[in-house]
Amino acid sequence: MPIGGSATLLAARALADKIRSVAATLLEAHPEDIELSDGRAAVRGAPDRGLTLGDLARTVHLRSHELKGLEPSLDATVHFTNAQPWTFTNGAHLAVVEVDVETGRVRVLRYVAVDDCGRIVNPRSWRARPRAASRRALAAPSWSAAPTTAPASRCAAR
Repeated sequence: MPIGGSATLLAARALADKIRSVAATLLEAHPEDIELSDGRAAVRGAPDRGLTLGDLARTVHLRSHELKGLEPSLDATVHFTNAQPWTFTNGAHLAVVEVDVETGRVRVLRYVAVDDCGRIVNPRSWRARPRAASRRALAAPSWSAAPTTAPASRCAAR
């Protein structure tokens, strides 16, 4: 997850900063003094001075006039820019195929894929991704020669 994971981490940090700013305004504290844990935003050292994230969200969306000039939203968009030219995950896919030179038909004799996943964030997604990547890798060569535009007569008929 060199790109998607990094963007997600940055967006989560940006959202946490926004939540701290809103909570600080509502609790009359400094954003640096707001702690986020267990579904709550509370003033550090005074846990009774806090509110749930649900209450905070309701205030943002239903009583935005209480935010005293803050933007009434709890969202964050971050665009990740890699400091290095490219980042790749470690993995390799190998296909042994047989090609019928007369028909162009390709038969996969053996396919092996190895990926270094690093820390697995979502096991369900982790199981599905290699299969999907393998299907795309096997399908791509067969589509590379396919026409990308429909003949003019077909376009006109639609």
